[in-house]
Amino acid sequence: MDVEQPYVIARSIQGSVGQGLVQIGERGRCRFCGNTDLKFFRKVAHTFPEALGNKWIVSLDECDLCNEAFSVYEDALAKAVGSVLTIGGTLGKGNKVRQTGRSRGNTVISHGRNENGKRRLTLQAVVADFKDAFTLDAATNLLHWKMPVPAAPFSPLLAYKALVKMGLSLVPTERLGEYSALLDWVRRPLAAAPEDSLRVGLSFGAVGNSPQLVVGTLLRRIANIPEAPETIFIYCAGSVCIQIDLAAALATAERPASAARLNFQWINELCGAPQRPATIIRYGAPIELDWSSATQIPTPIETLKITFNPTTLMGSIMPILRTGQPPRKEI
Repeated sequence: MDVEQPYVIARSIQGSVGQGLVQIGERGRCRFCGNTDLKFFRKVAHTFPEALGNKWIVSLDECDLCNEAFSVYEDALAKAVGSVLTIGGTLGKGNKVRQTGRSRGNTVISHGRNENGKRRLTLQAVVADFKDAFTLDAATNLLHWKMPVPAAPFSPLLAYKALVKMGLSLVPTERLGEYSALLDWVRRPLAAAPEDSLRVGLSFGAVGNSPQLVVGTLLRRIANIPEAPETIFIYCAGSVCIQIDLAAALATAERPASAARLNFQWINELCGAPQRPATIIRYGAPIELDWSSATQIPTPIETLKITFNPTTLMGSIMPILRTGQPPRKEI
């Protein structure tokens, strides 16, 4: 992970296939609500959503009551990027890959295994104009397919709260007092934020063959740039990378959220066995979305642009987002 000034990595936690359990925090006091009753610390609280591929990182300082409340947020976040999770074969709860679209709907994306145990991706779509959906480039012999993604509804505000909860999970215990207002905000599902203040930077890496990797990182600003966010939380789950200004939810008319664009182009490196090269995951330039609304809206990915070579059987998949937000000042 490469980070350029004016930020430094304050904390980064990673989990990946072949890695043992990583426990963070200290059991006995919930960092979110202050609960100290040990009978409410019996369940496994995943620091990052299990639905987004996290099998390795758990929080000891998240009580069962908060864990149950936050599951609603995590479900909204998983819905927001569900099609990429399906395409990449990300193993969620119960080690199952979620399906995108209803089985009897016009568009369905599902993941399975063939008789040899190899991955099998099934994409079905009813399109109005076949010629518009499929094109063959005679010069390159590449087949291009614009695959529509079901416009399933999700709650942007709840999905954003899932990201805030994840970021707060990484804040050192001795600094939690600085985030008391944000801890209170994230516990209240109906607590809103100023319009256009909850910006999310969304980017993608190896879409189509998602690496079994999750990384959560807190970046702390060290340069004197008041218009830039003080703390940025970046979360990578396989093919998806999401970044937020951690304190944006506390914006007011007197202290508005940062106007700087979330523009970190992230790189993760997954080291393999000895004598084998590492897997480099380069996430593209983030596209900003506004997740301030408490009203349900269609999931952000509208189309999957699939390029396929019928001769080599090789291909690529690129998510195309719905109308995003205007660019902001770059950090």
